[in-house]
Amino acid sequence: MTYSGGMQTTVLFGVLILSMLLAVAYIWYMVESVLNSGPLRIGYVPTNQDACIPILTDVVDRYIPRTSAVRFIEPGCGLALVSQTMAGSYKWKEVIALDLRFTLIFLARLRNLQKAAAVTYRRQNILGYDFGRGNLIYCYLSSQILEKLFLDGKLAGNLVISLSFAIPGVTPTEELLVLGWQKRMYVYDFR
Repeated sequence: MTYSGGMQTTVLFGVLILSMLLAVAYIWYMVESVLNSGPLRIGYVPTNQDACIPILTDVVDRYIPRTSAVRFIEPGCGLALVSQTMAGSYKWKEVIALDLRFTLIFLARLRNLQKAAAVTYRRQNILGYDFGRGNLIYCYLSSQILEKLFLDGKLAGNLVISLSFAIPGVTPTEELLVLGWQKRMYVYDFR
């Protein structure tokens, strides 16, 4: 397919604008990473969906008979890949994706324009968030953050599914093997 001179200019201009937006988003992400660094802050590493989603859906099917009565909450969601997948797979009362970084929430919202999953995105410090009771909390957070949430009573009354990281000193209801770099999924039924 050949383009006329005007069409080539338009395409090149569009590519240039898109490249500039991505560069600005990356720079902003790096600035946010420095500003939000600290002992209870970790970098973004996505869930290995191919290995984890089948196990997560099996746990949901076994532990939650009526998902329409339950909120699915993903603290530290990053790009909210799991929230978007779970919103499309089940009928939840609400799906909430939380992350401290504006850039990740912004990019998750952009990505969701294509999927149109029913997800509420919130830029929120998860240590100050009220998770309520009777919900499913899926997280891929460090043990330090999980321990802090547990000790502060934030996880009480909820089903918590943690990928890779156990809550120190708390015996999980169930421990599942995961193939790939994320080796385990821990289920804590605090309901």
